[in-house]
Amino acid sequence: MNKVIISHLTKKLFLGTFLILLGVNVQAQKNNGEILGNIMPSPVELSALIKDVGASYDKSILNSSDKAEGYSSKYARALNLGVYSTDLGYAAIYKENTDAFMYLNSVRKIAESLGIGKYIDYANITKLALENDLNALLDETTRTFEEINKHFQKNGQDELSVAMLAGGWIESLYLTCEIAKKKQSKVLDVRIAEQQLVLSQLLPILRKYKSSDMKALTYDLTGLQKLYKNLKIDYKEGEVTTKEVNGELIVQESTTSSIKINPNDLKKILDMTGKIRAKIVK
Repeated sequence: MNKVIISHLTKKLFLGTFLILLGVNVQAQKNNGEILGNIMPSPVELSALIKDVGASYDKSILNSSDKAEGYSSKYARALNLGVYSTDLGYAAIYKENTDAFMYLNSVRKIAESLGIGKYIDYANITKLALENDLNALLDETTRTFEEINKHFQKNGQDELSVAMLAGGWIESLYLTCEIAKKKQSKVLDVRIAEQQLVLSQLLPILRKYKSSDMKALTYDLTGLQKLYKNLKIDYKEGEVTTKEVNGELIVQESTTSSIKINPNDLKKILDMTGKIRAKIVK
């Protein structure tokens, strides 16, 4: 039997569109953390993108690793578990092993304080980070999140899964924004602009939670969404073709997109992202 291969990005975009069409009814089939895990770009992927554009490693933009034990509430710890996981991925992609170990230790401290340390294979993550095996690291982080999400869901703490993912996404966007301020790159500008699609799916989920913490985060991200509305993404759908290669059916798409970015609007997004992130890690 032929195997159909569709790119990882295509699957994410398809799922994202599918979720928008279904709206809130999708909650009947999947929990919020699981949904966000499927539609959000991996922090490891975004870190690899930053490196690929030729940007130098910049430790100064990361959250200080010695703050890990200073977050008192479960919400703040979950949010910053996402932050530190992103920082760990960034340091690992650049093979900054000393920093990677420091952030791995921060992840360990927060995870253990939340009762989820047993789901993280620190030895394997360390091995993959040292080997710089991106694909295996992506698989490992996906597996880890699935286990953590199941734990939170089982214990009626779905909000913590959402907070962890939101924190990781915001940190990824923040790092990309900070690099974009220092290094002109159309690739980074486009990636930043594309995050409005993730934000449009994140906000409806955040609005379902009524805690003061979630309301504050939702308020801030709603302000960011208003700035994003000035950036226009035009999609032009092309043909979907298939071809057989070595017994496998390859699906190819010719869909293209163009993004109209005003430098002043982009700057406002960069600045707003920095302010939101500062509140999270303080």
